[in-house]
Amino acid sequence: MSGLIKLENRSAIQIGGEDAHDFLQGILTNDIEGASKNKAIYAGLLTPQGKLLFDFFILKHDDTYLVDVEKSQVDDLLKRLMFYRLRAKVDLEALSEAAICATIDKDAISADDVLSYRDPRFEPMGSRHIMLNGANETCTPKPDKWLAHRIHHGLPQAPVDFVHGSCFPHDIAMDQLNGIGFKKGCYVGQEVVSRMQHRGTSRKRPMIIRAHGDLPATPADIKADSATIGRLGSASGRQGLAEIRLDRAVKALDAGVSFDVNGTQVELFRPAWAGYGEQFTSKE
Repeated sequence: MSGLIKLENRSAIQIGGEDAHDFLQGILTNDIEGASKNKAIYAGLLTPQGKLLFDFFILKHDDTYLVDVEKSQVDDLLKRLMFYRLRAKVDLEALSEAAICATIDKDAISADDVLSYRDPRFEPMGSRHIMLNGANETCTPKPDKWLAHRIHHGLPQAPVDFVHGSCFPHDIAMDQLNGIGFKKGCYVGQEVVSRMQHRGTSRKRPMIIRAHGDLPATPADIKADSATIGRLGSASGRQGLAEIRLDRAVKALDAGVSFDVNGTQVELFRPAWAGYGEQFTSKE
């Protein structure tokens, strides 16, 4: 298990009680029916206006659900869930002892205190593991390796690539990354998400960039001539991940205008999973 990478920015929450299933089904962007033992779903919790407050992974464990979420958001997520709980019979608990680890090439870990699941967004990302009793000596931080892996596959992460509360799910491609159940019932913010899906009005999308030189410190604007078309977030070596105004980028591409970040020329690539940006080469 030497390939285990400790994700120090992640933590876990447990949601139980006899009303847990219906409670989650009524507020999450994705269908909770898809969560089971060793199979997680990717989902979010929105404002009534459709802005993304939280995104996370959730899987079933016995009679409870476990949530793999950004560590800095644990308290806020618990407060938001309590706000929606009302009189529902739902128990909420932060699992402060738990650790989240990932493997790029390996699948499940066989241990009673570990719950493993494939990343539901994009299978080549590998597997994630909720270690209920904390990380052992085989799970160590390798932030540079994980960053390069995430950028290579074009998967954005808050707060460096987007800010919770300021973006729509489509802006970070949750519609492309199995994060929205378009056939499930109502949930908070659903009308806005459905409208964006049916009208195709999403303009911001994650794209991978490759620089012809060293990338500058992030965040930084990506420009076509003097026009800003996006924002560079995560960066590793000469590769980075950017939130791009796709309509502006396509217009610049058609006009033969090059892209740059602080004077460093860059190319835009479409993530391998993306169903948008067909004008750009796919990054396999």
